[in-house]
Amino acid sequence: MIVFFSVRLPYLKRLVSKASYRIMKLPPDRPLILVSQLLLLARIPQITLLLQFLHFLVLLEALAAVIIWGYRQLWDEAKSQYLIISRKEFGRNVNLGVLDLSRASKEVLIKSVAQAIPSYCMGAFLIPTSLCEEIKMMMNSFYWGSKKNGQRGINWMRWDKVTLHKSNGSLGFRNMEAFNLSMLGKQGLKLLTEPSSLLTRILKAKYFPRWDFLDANIGHNPSYTWRSIWSSQSLITLGYRWKIGDGSKINVWSMPWIRSLPSLKPSTSPPPHMEDLTVRVLLSSDLSTWDANVVNSVFSFADAAAILNIPLRHRAHDDIRVWQHTIDGSYSVKSAYNSCIALAAETNNV
Repeated sequence: MIVFFSVRLPYLKRLVSKASYRIMKLPPDRPLILVSQLLLLARIPQITLLLQFLHFLVLLEALAAVIIWGYRQLWDEAKSQYLIISRKEFGRNVNLGVLDLSRASKEVLIKSVAQAIPSYCMGAFLIPTSLCEEIKMMMNSFYWGSKKNGQRGINWMRWDKVTLHKSNGSLGFRNMEAFNLSMLGKQGLKLLTEPSSLLTRILKAKYFPRWDFLDANIGHNPSYTWRSIWSSQSLITLGYRWKIGDGSKINVWSMPWIRSLPSLKPSTSPPPHMEDLTVRVLLSSDLSTWDANVVNSVFSFADAAAILNIPLRHRAHDDIRVWQHTIDGSYSVKSAYNSCIALAAETNNV
């Protein structure tokens, strides 16, 4: 379903046409009457008005399923086309031994071509690890290159070191898997922060009707779109926190909400019969200040001091989730990517 929102109408029609061509080759015993009707509707110029009239519900769900099905069938073809395009941009040979390019020129070419081409697709789909590895090998081979006499060049640095930020003394090449996950995290966080959007309502009705996105399971026979967005669940869990409104949605012990603590959660053990305590209990009656007596009686000194230092809004609103790695709380792919790289570095050091 991400495809419908991400791809502009001309590209949507082109993709639907390819999907319909694939569907025509299916055995005749498949129940495709509704699908055929939807594909015919997709060719009407006034499709936007038609979708608005139908409130973007049933038709959009079925049409998105057809598009995603067609995308699965076209995946191998798209993969080969990407590699062909990339290599054509680099030259007839990945090693480019016939071109005498400097390292700086190769760096610019890699960042402007090989890393830029899959960015659009990575915003909607989880790229297979095998394809990411093939792209990485292609960039690695091209950057270190081959000598003029045809011999293979020497890789003076591991690729995971090359992908570190330039402030760390590296070259700042992109880790494709981390970038893909950070791009998908933007879609995943929207499922939490925009509950009234059409995309959230459709996915929630199908995959997590009784929970929110962070508690959802991948489900049985999930679509490729849902599997891709669901893969960002761990990234969002580590990167979000609650911004306090009226405090009614925030569980004191299990949810991240204390921004000055490393874990964003209190270290105090919950007292008996207070496991379901919410932040609302810690606020005054007008919700504009903290109830210092309640806070000091429930939490340790360090936790209480951190809680009382949290500013409250003058007018109470609903509790909202925000991204903790940016100042304004909005999600950015750059901050998410840096978090993925930092987490991977910590994992390698352990």
